[in-house]
Amino acid sequence: MTKSLVLEETFDREVIRHCHLRNGENWRGPLALEVYADREAYLATASNANIPRRLETQELSGLHYWVLRDKSLKCGSDDNPKTYNVVAACESYFRDWWRVDYDAETGAAQTKVVSSPCVGGVYTLPAFRGKGLATFMISELNRHFGQMSDPDSFATLYSEVGEYYSRFGYESSYVPKFELQVQDIDLELPEAEWHPAGEMAGLAKTYSSRLLSHIQARTLETRTTTVALIPSQAVYDWHHLRSVFYAERLHNLKPGNFAVSINKDSETVGFAVFTVDYLESSIFVISFFAESSKVGHQLIQLLFQEANRVGFKKIQGWVSDVVNYNFVPDLDFQKELSEKYMSNFEVENHSLSALWPISGKGPINWEDNGKLAWF
Repeated sequence: MTKSLVLEETFDREVIRHCHLRNGENWRGPLALEVYADREAYLATASNANIPRRLETQELSGLHYWVLRDKSLKCGSDDNPKTYNVVAACESYFRDWWRVDYDAETGAAQTKVVSSPCVGGVYTLPAFRGKGLATFMISELNRHFGQMSDPDSFATLYSEVGEYYSRFGYESSYVPKFELQVQDIDLELPEAEWHPAGEMAGLAKTYSSRLLSHIQARTLETRTTTVALIPSQAVYDWHHLRSVFYAERLHNLKPGNFAVSINKDSETVGFAVFTVDYLESSIFVISFFAESSKVGHQLIQLLFQEANRVGFKKIQGWVSDVVNYNFVPDLDFQKELSEKYMSNFEVENHSLSALWPISGKGPINWEDNGKLAWF
């Protein structure tokens, strides 16, 4: 059967929507199928989805849509000639990452930027399941990545099916989530700056400079290759577009705040970037940075303040996103949060992070493995 299978990239909007209307049965959650497909089309308008420019230049960065076709299928009189032989599909999202390697000869950390794909939306039509199509598709996708990408690149994904992708070379790294119930404000809060969507560039710059210093130090400490997604306005935009879509399409609301920062002597000493999750009725943290436990507690209560403003009762995020000045999970701070707010730092995360070195050479340490890099 594999002789008749072909994995190809498509830019055709009709084919892409066809696939979203099919995989929506798995991924739409409480959304109506058409609304889910509309949301996916809306996300494709993100600046770093890059689709219009890729059509002209074949630039690697951005969203790539893949369809698996079975060329042995015949097109019936009632079939769509564009989609009748599509039996499976997936997507990949190429973004800029740092890769820091240890140079044994010089003892230095060598840093480069690589465009690396994240795989998502893997789906096989029900009538064609149990025939090894997903296995064929991911194997072919890996082959394409090997041809398209820098040898120093790597692929990531977030598995909803456990260790399935380990057979393709992906090594998983489980990160639990946390959840805090919104409580009364009992701290004297500093004057804070609130940021709407599209105004994250300054925070991204602050976060990037410190994150890069951290992963370089980690590489020297462990003598192991370290990678991290480069925070940017465009990366935050992709997350925030979801909230904007839900606010405008489902609730007829004007989108509000998506970040809060605390400054001291013109320096940012802490910030939280978040999404407003209208489906879960929660504030979902995607980047959190505090130079001290005191600032961390102030940020948490500022998030409580925002949650109260929009009528939500909980704050959620990935445990790896609660970090201290050194960009490592701060266990003391987590313990303080657990005791003060009876928060849970062991909430099951159904998205299992995994990474595959395209060259096959490892190990690779994935730092800042949290919601920000999710796709």
